[in-house]
Parts: sequence; C-alpha cells; structure tokens
Amino acid sequence: MEHLNKTQIILLAVLVSFVSSIATGIVTVTLMQQTPENKVTQTINRVVEKTIEKIIPVKGPTVTETKIVKEEDLVVSAIEKNSRGLVKITSSESADISGNGIILTEDGFIATDINVAAVPDIVYQAEGIDGKFFRLNRILDKSGVTIFKVVPKDKEVIKLGSVSLADSEKVKVGQTMISLGDTASIGIVSSLSYSRIDSGATTTPKTISSINTSTNQKDSIGSAVMNLDGDVIGMVATRGGVRVTVPSNVIKETFLEAQKAK
Repeated sequence: MEHLNKTQIILLAVLVSFVSSIATGIVTVTLMQQTPENKVTQTINRVVEKTIEKIIPVKGPTVTETKIVKEEDLVVSAIEKNSRGLVKITSSESADISGNGIILTEDGFIATDINVAAVPDIVYQAEGIDGKFFRLNRILDKSGVTIFKVVPKDKEVIKLGSVSLADSEKVKVGQTMISLGDTASIGIVSSLSYSRIDSGATTTPKTISSINTSTNQKDSIGSAVMNLDGDVIGMVATRGGVRVTVPSNVIKETFLEAQKAK
C-alpha cells in the first residue's frame, strides 16, 4: 500500500465497493428464492395498509335525517298535552254546564270567561276530565276574565294538570289554531284586534286586545285556543253576543293580579 499512488488507491476502493455490491445482490436473490411468495406479499400488504391508515384517517359519513311531521300529528299532540288542563264549570244552583275553564297552575288557579260565572253570589264547581268535582272560590273578575281557585277538602293536596300560556303578541293572522272545550275544532287566526297602551309617550304602542278565529262562533265559552305547539294563545269568550278569543297575555295579567289578591 505504501508504493501505491493516490490514483491507484481510488481505483482499488471502487473495485472493492463493486465486488461488495455483487456479493450483496447474490445473497438477497438467494434469500428471496428461499422465502414463500405469499409471505412476501402479505408483508408488503401489511406495510401498505398501515401506511394508509396513518396517512388517510377514516371518517364516517355525515348523515342528515329529515323527519316529516304532519299537521294532523301536531294537532293530536296539542290536544293530548292540554286535555287534563281543562275543566267544565257548573253552578251549585244547576247541574247544567255554564262553560269551560282552563287550569293555570297545579294548585288550582282556573281562568274562565266572566260570562260563564255571571252570577257573583252562588258557588261554582269545576269538573275535571276524570269526572272529579272541585269547589271553586272566586278570586278576581277583571278584563272580562274570572279567576277561580280550587278549594281543597280537609288535608287534600291539590295537584292538577295545567296548560302553558304562550305570548299572544306573537300570534299571526293565518296561523293554524286549535280550539278545545266541549269539542275540538281546527281553524286559523282570521284577524287581530288591537288597543293602544297608555304609556305617556307621544306614540303609544299597540297590543292585541282580541283574537278572531274561523271557529269562534261554534266554540264553547271558556274553551282553550292553542297553537300547533300546544301552547294556549287565548280563551273563547263572548262580547256583546259575539264570540272572540281573549289573548293569553290578558289572562296572564289577570292571573298575576289575582295571585296578589288571594
């Protein structure tokens, strides 16, 4: 090695590298020939699969489910929701039904049209959907609405079904409504009547004073008027011989005042 010049050393290194490459190739070919073909294929496939799993994450498809709800189903649901929140009102003087009422609270606050309980000095009673009777105590007459309170018997715990009052200011002409009293009927809100609120301002805002529906004239007095969500938007009343719907907000205001007067 001491007598080799620089060029000869480089040539010798190249020769050794070439011989080593040939030897490695021969060994590799020999080993592959000795290994079953399916094992090689399986190994390659396994590597490819693992690589794909890492590079391409598996994501499930986004599924959008569209559920079609029929108006008929909404009507049935609204009636079922409120059937236990309604009562028939009779007087102690007669077994004849004076009208209907709606239960506002579980402990027995009931609202009805003032004309259902027109005689102030007699005792009225309410009959629930289960046929049970409750004696009523008149709490307040205001805005054409009478608020009663169930009088429990000795040690009796009152827990009645009740309705949910909607915001009647959101009622729209043309929307579907359901009346539920002696019978059930379906119609639309045909018109709205407004009144001005005396707020002391130059321009006073309007509020809905009555709701007119396509079924009012055949509905029983004191019937609940509901939207398709099953919330009560008003109560059937009579004004000057004409049947209208008292808005739920009027009922709510009268009820809140009755609670204070109780």
